Amino acid sequence: FLQHMVRNIAGVLLAIGRGQRDTGWAAEVLAARDRRLAGATAPAAGLYLVNATYPARFAIPEPAPLADRIRLWGAMTKNDAAAHPR
Repeated sequence: FLQHMVRNIAGVLLAIGRGQRDTGWAAEVLAARDRRLAGATAPAAGLYLVNATYPARFAIPEPAPLADRIRLWGAMTKNDAAAHPR
């Protein structure tokens, strides 16, 4: 993963969504491979990956149900907090 890549892409999509740029601009920015041509980098706060889907040909198994993932995340957080007290 390139540093700030998702935030850069989100910034491009926000500019398009706000009507500041047309939809073809995203392809131009990606094709140019020059981050300086993109818009502002989106702030990190509030960006969450909710889901990712892949074509069947990659044979990637389905993720665990959301409730199981939340439970696992909670357990990991508690373990991390216990291992690294402030």
